[in-house]
Amino acid sequence: MCQMLSRKILPTIWRWLTKKPLTEEVASLSMSIFEKMNLRCQDVFCITKGGNSSEECEDAYECSSLNSQSPWYCAVSDGATESSFSKEWASKLVKSFVSKPFDSPEEISDWLEPLQQDWSNWLSQKDLPWFAKRKAAQGSYATLLGLKIEQNTGDREFKWQSIAVGDSCLFVVHSESLLSCFPLGQSSDLNSTPDLVGTFPQDNNTLTKSVKVTMGNAQSETHFYLVTDALAGWIFKTLESEKNPWQILDNINTQKEFIGWLDDLRVSREIRNDDTTLIHLYLVG
Repeated sequence: MCQMLSRKILPTIWRWLTKKPLTEEVASLSMSIFEKMNLRCQDVFCITKGGNSSEECEDAYECSSLNSQSPWYCAVSDGATESSFSKEWASKLVKSFVSKPFDSPEEISDWLEPLQQDWSNWLSQKDLPWFAKRKAAQGSYATLLGLKIEQNTGDREFKWQSIAVGDSCLFVVHSESLLSCFPLGQSSDLNSTPDLVGTFPQDNNTLTKSVKVTMGNAQSETHFYLVTDALAGWIFKTLESEKNPWQILDNINTQKEFIGWLDDLRVSREIRNDDTTLIHLYLVG
């Protein structure tokens, strides 16, 4: 409906502004700008574990510019605390996924190899004490959750695809009803040993089995929540207690509100005290 109205209104606005007729080329450009506005980034929060400084946060996230043409990409990653430089590795994974994404489990090895070579070169140039070198030699590890959203050709619907290794989760919601949760399905799926993406090329062959892929279609007013495991656990438990987590998350508008809400949950032990990341995307009608 909005697209139909804009096509009728654009010629009038254009003549009023320029005193010239609207050419097909300008109309096409104007409509592409109008259509780019369908995907909105509602919130992005990345909060460190209680008691730690912000520099110690091992979560990472990245999103492509929503002003660019679709497809749009977003990614979150949770660095494994037990490994060295997991924050840096998580950041490298999300930035690489958004700039040069992969679409299938079979592609992850080729996608990872240049990142792992860059990582090895970067690590070799760091001046580390002997004990730090020994730990770094054990590798760095992180989860990865990536999302691609693009507009279907010729209509106002969208299609999306998500790819994941580990326990960072995507929730797709419409009219406060859960349409999809991925790659986990319930709170009991969360554990202390999730699948991880590592810095050793020799692990890539077995990693293929850990890559999960899902996809679907979406219409206006669909919400996408990308979260790391602590928040995923809270969402699952809230759903399992037949409560509505989306109303709560949608009413948090600032980082200050998110931190206050998260602190209360941590105090009451309703959420695990861990680095916590949320990306909330919304398809506007």
